[in-house]
Amino acid sequence: MEAAQKWLTLPSQPSLKKLTDPSYGKPGREQHPPLQDLTRAHTESFNEALTDGLYRAIQAIKPLEFSFKGDRVSFAIMDAALSHPMVPKGSLCKNPKIYPAECRGRRCTYRGKLMHSKNSCKTPEGNEYAAPPLWEVEPHIHFCNERYHVTTQYRENLQLRGSQGLQGPRQEQVDVRWSLNGVQKDVIKQSFGYVPIMVKSKLCNLYGLSPEELIRHHEEEQEMGGYFIVNGNEKVMRMLIMPRRNFPIALIRPKWKNRGRGYTQYGLTIRCVRDEHTAANMNLHYLENGSVMVNFIYNKELFFLPIGFALKALVGFSDYQIFTELIKGKEDNSFYRDCVTQMLRLVMEDGCQTQEQVLKYLGERFRVKFFMPEWYTDEQVAEFLLEQCICIHLKTNVEKFYMLCHMTRKLFTFAKDECMEDSTDSLMSQEVLTPGQLFLMFLKGYGAHTAI
Repeated sequence: MEAAQKWLTLPSQPSLKKLTDPSYGKPGREQHPPLQDLTRAHTESFNEALTDGLYRAIQAIKPLEFSFKGDRVSFAIMDAALSHPMVPKGSLCKNPKIYPAECRGRRCTYRGKLMHSKNSCKTPEGNEYAAPPLWEVEPHIHFCNERYHVTTQYRENLQLRGSQGLQGPRQEQVDVRWSLNGVQKDVIKQSFGYVPIMVKSKLCNLYGLSPEELIRHHEEEQEMGGYFIVNGNEKVMRMLIMPRRNFPIALIRPKWKNRGRGYTQYGLTIRCVRDEHTAANMNLHYLENGSVMVNFIYNKELFFLPIGFALKALVGFSDYQIFTELIKGKEDNSFYRDCVTQMLRLVMEDGCQTQEQVLKYLGERFRVKFFMPEWYTDEQVAEFLLEQCICIHLKTNVEKFYMLCHMTRKLFTFAKDECMEDSTDSLMSQEVLTPGQLFLMFLKGYGAHTAI
């Protein structure tokens, strides 16, 4: 009835009430909140990614270690930050800030500067060492002095200044720790490149401006942001539907039979995600002989590892303790007990009775694939494997051990039709990957592979 009454009270003729209002056509004091909420998920995820997220990502990047002229050299990124979009240092202008409208008109990218540092050091013998320039190590990093051509509508905002140059904000930098043969040297500082900035994020020069100020900077009164400006074009990084993080999902995939002799269509998959949104997929495959194979990817290459080796490498428990944990809740299942016994016996047949022997066994075989420094022991290579490839979302090896035991029990339950297959189309098995998380994943990968 209320809805019907609302339709009965509609005006019978047009009204000029809004047009005759004294405030008509004047920008308000604040933007309309419902319109700003449309892109809030984009801007807030970007803000989190380039503040706390960037710090956690930098801390997660492993040091780059290598041998040079008989010396052990190590680079480790300590900290990083981004600056607001600004004109290059040394340019002569009245306002050093760059606004999105200027980038649209000049067909350029709205971006901020990401920097880090560099210096020389000396060997223990007193010989001076110079770290190679970044543009020699990584050809994708370019440094150039840009010339800004300003259109007529912005020329009135520019004014040549004296020899003092710009008085803009400080230059943000990435601090890199440099060591030689374990001796810490000076912190390195140097520009690291440019990163696109999302419009209306905290790093955007439009952040916090009133509608009147937005109009003054050639923007709409209700500008919402949430997009990037690349070569003058507005680009939106849309949200993606991803598998639920850190949750083992039971699946039937007939193509898994093609992965090797004895493989079946039954398996468990888990998308492991760390705090800095580094993700790695890991699968557990059920074989026809009742054993389980761990499958993971490193550097875009597929690796397989028997579950028994993974469990004994993670903890120093005895075989009886591992056996007891694996059969928990299935003590009366004779078939499952025999399968677990066979998986542990397989490790013994290769001469691996203790955790140290298993680590050495794995390190010898994975060293050639991980490109670790030559002074690393086999045990250290194996520890790197467990940290970077096995349940990377967990902090300790004990937690990873219990997680693998839980997944093994669930896999056998699923293979014997004691539970149903998980639906990947169910909302319970999905999550949303926000633009900030995706942006941070690319930024961390760039820093890990091309930073040094």
